Formats: sequence, structure tokens, C-alpha cells
Amino acid sequence: DIIDRAGERIVTAIELLSPINKARGEGRARYLDKQQNVLRGRASLVEIDLLKGGEHTLVVPSTSLARLGSHHSAICVWRAALPLNCEIYAVRMQRRLPRIRIPLQPDDADIVLDIQTVFSHCYDAARYDLDIDYRSSPGIPLDTEDTAWLTAHLRAEGLIS
Repeated sequence: DIIDRAGERIVTAIELLSPINKARGEGRARYLDKQQNVLRGRASLVEIDLLKGGEHTLVVPSTSLARLGSHHSAICVWRAALPLNCEIYAVRMQRRLPRIRIPLQPDDADIVLDIQTVFSHCYDAARYDLDIDYRSSPGIPLDTEDTAWLTAHLRAEGLIS
């Protein structure tokens, strides 16, 4: 959460969706309640959904996402000052994760959050390369083009032979 200078209220809530947020059940219901509480308040909401599967959970309608064309996941920025508009960033496996604009107070300029830099730092710091077996199936359905790209990328990174 980004809190105002006085520390009294949330200006922007940033949510990184997890599988439990997108699966049918109590976890998803809790997330949707939290989402609605933010929307009813005066805070902006940034939802980062890097998961290919699961139920549609972002505040933006699924029909708007369908208009983006081919993508694996999406990031949504909902501004409290402009509640009828959402900024949507389409995410494709083959491309660098985007830099997104984070809203602050209505009179303040946005700040830029480089999702790829944050993701890479977390991946490196947590040493996920030691825990993930890249030779096994990714566990999500990929089309032929995505499978070919992923295989070539993992080979180039030296993660598979």
C-alpha cells in the first residue's frame, strides 16, 4: 500500500494476484471483497496478474481483456480520480514485463514501476533457479508457438540442454 504523507489513508493499493485469488472458493471471495472495499474508498488500485490460469479476477471486465488480442496475463490500473477508466497492460511471455504508471494523489505525478526489474530482483535474490526444474512441463497449457519460444529461451539461458 502507498500511504499519504500524513500516514492516515491508503492512496494506492498494489495487489500481486496469487493462485488462491483466482481459484474458486474462500480465497477468491476474500480478494474480491478487498477489491470492492478499495473501489468504494478513495484509493486507486493496481492489480498485477502474471498467472496464465484461473478465474478472471481483475477489476477490468473480461470483455476489455479480450480486445487486447493474444496475451498470457494482464496488469490493471484503476484510478480513484478516473473511476470509469482502467489502464490495461497486456503481458506476453515472449516480451519483457512492462513498466507501469502508479497513480498517487490526484495532484501528484505518477511514478513508474518497472515490473521486470522487480521480478528479476526477487527471482535472483530468492534463488528460484535452484528450486525450479525447467526440464519439467510448466503446468499450464501453451500453444505450439509459446512452447517453441519457451524451449529456445530456456536453452539460451542454459536452464535446459
